[in-house]
Amino acid sequence: MGKKGVSPIIATVLLISIALVLALIIFLWARSFTSEQLQKFDEPVENACENVHFEAEADASGVYVVNRGNVPLSGVAIQEKGLGSVSSVTRFDHTISSGQTAEEGIELGSGEFVLIPIILGETESYKKEHKCSDEYGIVIEVI
Repeated sequence: MGKKGVSPIIATVLLISIALVLALIIFLWARSFTSEQLQKFDEPVENACENVHFEAEADASGVYVVNRGNVPLSGVAIQEKGLGSVSSVTRFDHTISSGQTAEEGIELGSGEFVLIPIILGETESYKKEHKCSDEYGIVIEVI
């Protein structure tokens, strides 16, 4: 009987090649789900939010922010505090270094507002803003 087939060596090489290609595809696909961790002062950026200390006030002419901490602010998110909910209003778009004061002519209207710090984190390849959690925000009342 003159049956011919694929040599066992060639079959083994083909199976290993297919397995490696599949492993590479799965690795690249899974890597897209994990991002590089943002860092500030060589630790996770979330930890830097604990060191943010700022004061703010607002009146009819605008919003004033004073950075009293060691962490420079990339901005401040301003959210309106309503009945049991918080809605986004605007953003205070100034970089505020330690000890600096900044002001912006944002007319907020009357009510309670939460000002949440935004800091700049970085990875090896890029910089990205990080909005701290609401617990690090301060509440101001505009009359």
